[in-house]
Amino acid sequence: MNYLTRFFASVCTLSLCTVSAYAADDLSHISQFINKVKADTKFQSATAVAVVKDGKIIYQDYFGYADINAKQRANDKTAFYIASATKPFFALSSLLLENKGDIKESTSMKQMFPSLKFKDINAEQVTLKHLLSHTGGIDNQEIVTATAYTGIHDNALRHTLVGATVKNKKTKLNEYDYSNVGYNIVSVWFDNFYKQDWQKTLAETVFNPLKLEQTSAYMGNNKTRQFDVAHPYSIFNLKQNEPLYLSKQDNTMHAAGGMIASAPNLARFLVAQLNEGKVDGQQVFPAEVIKKSHQKNATLDSEYLGFVRTGYAWGWNIGDYKDEVLYSHFGGFSGASAHLSFMPEHNIGLVVLHNEAFVGTRLTVAISDLVYSTLLNKGDIDKAVTKHGTKIVDRITQIAPLIAQDRKKRSLRKVELSLDNKEYTGTFTNSLVGKVEVTLLPSGEFHVSWGNMKATATAYKRKDTLRVELVPLSGWTINYQIDNGHVTQLNIGDDVFVKEKT
Repeated sequence: MNYLTRFFASVCTLSLCTVSAYAADDLSHISQFINKVKADTKFQSATAVAVVKDGKIIYQDYFGYADINAKQRANDKTAFYIASATKPFFALSSLLLENKGDIKESTSMKQMFPSLKFKDINAEQVTLKHLLSHTGGIDNQEIVTATAYTGIHDNALRHTLVGATVKNKKTKLNEYDYSNVGYNIVSVWFDNFYKQDWQKTLAETVFNPLKLEQTSAYMGNNKTRQFDVAHPYSIFNLKQNEPLYLSKQDNTMHAAGGMIASAPNLARFLVAQLNEGKVDGQQVFPAEVIKKSHQKNATLDSEYLGFVRTGYAWGWNIGDYKDEVLYSHFGGFSGASAHLSFMPEHNIGLVVLHNEAFVGTRLTVAISDLVYSTLLNKGDIDKAVTKHGTKIVDRITQIAPLIAQDRKKRSLRKVELSLDNKEYTGTFTNSLVGKVEVTLLPSGEFHVSWGNMKATATAYKRKDTLRVELVPLSGWTINYQIDNGHVTQLNIGDDVFVKEKT
């Protein structure tokens, strides 16, 4: 019996064969569907789902493990890393501070950083509004790398990194180009303006008023945070039950992607969006601020995972979904996938969280389709269940051997170096993004570390080049520069690291 037949038979057994079998708010089939997919993929990473309607949570359920080895199941107190779904929170915080009279959306980068001399951009034209709507026409990969990956930064260095901002090669001022850059820059300004971490400002303006008890912009530890955080996993990790090594730390929690939160806490945030700032009958945020946060700042014409995007507000994508206006933001990182969305006209919203990215992202697409189809009474649930379940498992079945084949192919390559192995080791420095350490292991392999990131290098297709998965399941290349018989520098992307003399 093929998968399609097995899956269809199982869902029919679960009485999912007609839409009419369910009341308008009955989402029990969501739980049945998720359990079936997790059983068929044979991977028990965690999933959390919460649905809100008319100011309250009408459905929530939790699946799989926050810690697979410890058999620690996810629950309503489990916090997940939500990556870029942080942006609506940080943007709202900025608008609340503007409403308070502290700052203005028209404040320019020049006013934010009067001591910096920007060489490649007109800092007087780029405003807070531009920075938070991805329309500044700027780029700064160094600050993104430092705050999201390496963790090599402090207040002074972040300020210096802001000064390295350059023109965007693809877009001009007032043109949309999604990135973490603008949010990172604003957070540096906040740190200096309020003389405290942006995380504390975010907690004071948003988390605390909403009473979000399992939400933080710090990773901290079990003793300080008083709640558990789901470990990051990947179905394609060689050791599936082992967490991915590159878990988030405090130094890589940044304003464009630096929050952990539970599904019920995120649901409260959506209630505030849907009810003009009211939660549990209390006016938590000014209605005018919530309304402004939904105003379109940029025009888009794109689609992502079936979600049409026509505009970008203050941290929210705007688009049509099932012929209805949907506000949403997704988040993704190694071992994390998050989805926040809401439909103002129907007063409904959805939270989906995973501690795995590949299956999680695809499962979110299915869950979104099933939830909104049910609540809007649109579409054939039976066909949707079968289609999504089959697609997810088939995709894993297709890609798994390709990944295994690629790993085998790479394992057969031999490192091609012009000089003795020791010449390629040492400390390589870039004044903006830190030091890369390359050492030789007893096995003769090269070990590379760059701040929080580390990996054992493998061969690459070019001579004097190594391949490293500094980010799990994502290959980066290290290109060595040789002058007069000696290694003088290495390049990772556009970043140049000069070898220190010993």
